[in-house]
Amino acid sequence: MKIHVQIFCALFSLAIATKVDYSGHMVIRVVPQTEEQVKFLSALESSSSIDFWTRSVAANRFTDIHVSPESYNRVARALLEHGMNHKIHIANLGVLGKEEQQSIALRRALASNNKAIDVENYHTYEEIMAYLADLASTNPLVSTLVAGTSVEGRQIVQATISSDRSANKPIAWFDCNIHAREWITAATCVWIIDTITSGYGTDAEITALVDQYDWKFVPVANPDGYAYSWSNDRLWRKNRAINSGSACVGVDLNRNFPSGFGGEGSSNLPCSETHHGVSALSEPESQTLDALIAADRGRVKAAISMHSYSQLWLSSYSYSSALPVEYPEMV
Repeated sequence: MKIHVQIFCALFSLAIATKVDYSGHMVIRVVPQTEEQVKFLSALESSSSIDFWTRSVAANRFTDIHVSPESYNRVARALLEHGMNHKIHIANLGVLGKEEQQSIALRRALASNNKAIDVENYHTYEEIMAYLADLASTNPLVSTLVAGTSVEGRQIVQATISSDRSANKPIAWFDCNIHAREWITAATCVWIIDTITSGYGTDAEITALVDQYDWKFVPVANPDGYAYSWSNDRLWRKNRAINSGSACVGVDLNRNFPSGFGGEGSSNLPCSETHHGVSALSEPESQTLDALIAADRGRVKAAISMHSYSQLWLSSYSYSSALPVEYPEMV
């Protein structure tokens, strides 16, 4: 136990040494009552650097906003001027961040060595890539493809699980961690990969699903942002692209695709968390995902982009109120 405690202390100290300090930062919740208030919140998100965690798309649905101690009064005043009160939803993000790092370090200290990765813990980009490489070399169901590289040169890896690669079966396709700070999404992809690969041949339902479909995963779609969220800023969201003429770094890759590019819910301001970039597919990470989907055109029967926090299933088209013709089938 003494060794475990020493490892835990070392990992925890390293984890908090260089990180942005979010002590005193809060998440406030506001519920717009009118369409005018909804539009105000949308305009505030797209015209400022305020960090919206969720945004109401209709009246009587909540919006959560991350505020620093310095910005809290300004944001609260702006909301009140538009007839909206708020409540404090999360009182101190700094405390939650430290608790998370303690949990990660303790799990690592006590982890079993029976598996290549602890699928109930968070892992760095390097650890996830090593896990995929090990799986591809030891499990005949699994293959990996370096599909592209990020702004900073990290590999964007797609893992494929298939019981017959020559069959051209329909594909279930997943991308995770396109938003860097949403760690639970990469962890979910890893958990699904582990569940499928360990259950094939012993679990009848999993075996049938793998025999019917090929399963493809990009567990870390935004490797630079994800690495930066571990090393420097737990709440980093975008990639790490340099924006010409601005000191603010990063593009929101989720807003960098051609469909609905530059529309509501995105921003042309480089300092905004929803900055869409200079043009559709301007970023190597979004280009890579686009090319992967295009390469399997006609075979992809389900494409799921994993996100976290809002507790929602979103169907196409999430940037618009329009519904696709297949919507009843999706439901």
